[in-house]
Amino acid sequence: MKRMVAICLALILLAGLVPAPQAEAAPLTLTVKGGWLRLRETASFNGDTISSYYTGTKVTVLDALGAWYKVEAPDGRVGYMYGSYLSSSGTGSSSTGTSQNITAYVTSKNGKGVRMRTGPGTSYGVVRQYSVGTKVTILNAGTYWHYISVGGQKGYMMAEYLTTKAVSPAPDADVPEYTAYVTSGNGKSVNLRQGPSTSYGSKGSYAVGTQVTVHGASGSWSYITVNGVKGYMMSKYLTTTKPSTGSSGSTTTDYTAYVTSSNGKSVNLRSGASTRYSSYGSYAVGTKLTVLDKGSTWSYVDINGQKGYMMTKYITTTKPSTGSSSGTATNYTAYVTSSNGGGVYLRSGASTAYSSIGFYGVGTQVTVLRHNNTWDYVRIGSREGYMMNKFLTTSKPGGTKLTSVSIDDSTPTVGQTLTAGVQPTGATATYVWKRGDGTQVGTAKAYTVQPGDVGFALWVEVTGTGEYNGTVTSSKTSAVQANQLITTVTDLH
Repeated sequence: MKRMVAICLALILLAGLVPAPQAEAAPLTLTVKGGWLRLRETASFNGDTISSYYTGTKVTVLDALGAWYKVEAPDGRVGYMYGSYLSSSGTGSSSTGTSQNITAYVTSKNGKGVRMRTGPGTSYGVVRQYSVGTKVTILNAGTYWHYISVGGQKGYMMAEYLTTKAVSPAPDADVPEYTAYVTSGNGKSVNLRQGPSTSYGSKGSYAVGTQVTVHGASGSWSYITVNGVKGYMMSKYLTTTKPSTGSSGSTTTDYTAYVTSSNGKSVNLRSGASTRYSSYGSYAVGTKLTVLDKGSTWSYVDINGQKGYMMTKYITTTKPSTGSSSGTATNYTAYVTSSNGGGVYLRSGASTAYSSIGFYGVGTQVTVLRHNNTWDYVRIGSREGYMMNKFLTTSKPGGTKLTSVSIDDSTPTVGQTLTAGVQPTGATATYVWKRGDGTQVGTAKAYTVQPGDVGFALWVEVTGTGEYNGTVTSSKTSAVQANQLITTVTDLH
């Protein structure tokens, strides 16, 4: 008996030395406060901006670094946020709210499709447009915007266009799925619509011979999937026998081609076969693409994994040369600059209407791939996009500033060579000589006065290059005088 008691006491003492299992700590969630907050690539105010999130957005903390937090945003992006603008209280008008995983359906008053965007606001780019009745999963519910998932694609959709009640006519459940092909009596492409009626918007126009999957039928309409896109097509334009594709219709091809245009401007890739559809991006002349379905007016193409529609007249199998009309191919180094010292956006297209790829501070080195009148196509690190060329300079910001320029003679005459002296001595620069009527008369460091300059003052403007910054202008000379020849006249009588 004493032996048993001793054993029990020993077990109790041993158990006291073994720590009890602890519950796994839940990840720390903080909430953005005080307006928009940037997610940066590094824990610094000089770090490049990945994206911005407004008050109420909840982020998951991954690590702490001084006053900064390494976080994961609701859209999966990871970066650093400044801790003073993060709160654990969770107050504010939330754009992402609390994780819900609620099943909902797309709805709209006019029956048209609804856009999924990359962020909680209409200023964000369009990921895709979904038809009424599309089933979605609400991952995070907010007051005005919900963060959702549709077939693995995640993004934001306005809360007013989502409902928990199923909408839109459902296809007949008794009809089994089967493979079919697009057909038409005139060989033209056929519209895939958002709903079972021609009053619904088109999700794309598909060529004769395009393979589809039929999920069911509702009256004279079939509910189908084409290249991953679901929608409705009139049953009379579907056949189980694959039609031959001749010259009158479109042809499924899969061949390499290039973007072209008569004026050298970039061409839009659209989400549907019409200019009414949103643009996925604007692509420069010479951009390589794969034609998946060629139509008489619109072709379905793939550009670096992005599939969409481009007008057939802007596609060629002959690679065009990129000359001055489409931007001069240059490949030179430049630097970001701005008059107010702030950063500059790199955009996905040659317009401020396009989404930002990144935000870069003054002095950032870029490679100019193509130079245009207003927008340059550039590379910064691994990113390529468009930046206004007024924010680019070949002079590295922070270099040596030009202080002055002078002309070696202020009373010039015709035939005399004037030389500009710039400070600091030895600075590399470009020179522009001008005369009183505003005419540019020379572009070298020295200028020989011409007869046409008589009566006009001269001056020179100098702009630093390389490590030299700034533009300086000399004082004006006096009016140019003609070269007077002295002759001796002998009066003969």
